[in-house]
Amino acid sequence: MSILIHAIRGLLMAKADDKGGGGGAKDAGKGPAPTDAPKESAAPGVAGEAPPPESGAAEEDDLPELAKKISIKTVVGSVINERRPAYDEATGKGEEFALMRVWGMARGIRRGSSTYGDWLSFKGDFEAINLQTGVVKRGVECFLPEPVQTEMWGRLIETQKADPGASIQFAFDIWVRGTKGTVGYEYFVKAVMKATGADPLAALRNSVKALPMPSKVVPPKKGAAAAGTSVATS
Repeated sequence: MSILIHAIRGLLMAKADDKGGGGGAKDAGKGPAPTDAPKESAAPGVAGEAPPPESGAAEEDDLPELAKKISIKTVVGSVINERRPAYDEATGKGEEFALMRVWGMARGIRRGSSTYGDWLSFKGDFEAINLQTGVVKRGVECFLPEPVQTEMWGRLIETQKADPGASIQFAFDIWVRGTKGTVGYEYFVKAVMKATGADPLAALRNSVKALPMPSKVVPPKKGAAAAGTSVATS
C-alpha cells in the first residue's frame, strides 16, 4: 500500500511542478547536503559507496510529514488571511489561485457535528502538497470542500454496495476565489485525474442524454455560440 501511495505521489507532484504551482518550492527549508556523503562512483561496490536503495523505497527527504488529518487548514494554514484573493466590483470577477493538491484512497467515512454544523470526513490513506511551500503531508483522515465531498461520498457508497471493503481513489487541486460579501472568498476544486469507483449517476445520465432536449433555450451572446451547438430561433 505504501509503495502505491508513493507512486501516486510522485506522479501527481510531477504534474503540480509542470503547472508551476509548486515549482522551485519543493526544496525550500532543506539544509545543505551532508559533507560526509559518499561520492558517486562509476563502479558499484566501491568501498565507502552507499548501497542502492531498495526498489520502491522513498528517499528520506521525500517522505511526507505525518498529520492527524488532511484539510485546507492543516495543509496551507492561515494563508487566506495573509493573502486573501481580490474581488473586482467592476467586472464581478474574483482573483483565483491554487492552494494545494490532495490525493488518496478512501475506504470509509466519519461523521460528526460541531458549532459550525454537521461534518463528514473520509477515512483511508491521503497525502497533500502545499503548492506555496512544497511541503507534503500524509494522514488517514481527509476533509474535502463541497460539493466534491458529497460527490465522492456518493461514489464510495455506490462502490461498496458490490464490495463493502472496496475503496475509491481521487486527486484534486483545491483553489480559492475572491467573492463579493462578508466572507470574501470561496473554495473550488479541479480534478487532476478521473476518480475511481462507481459513479452513482452514470446509468441515469446515459438514459437522460438519450432523451430529446428542449427545442428552445436561452441564446448565447453574439459571437459566443459554442461549437456544435444549435440554438432554435422559433
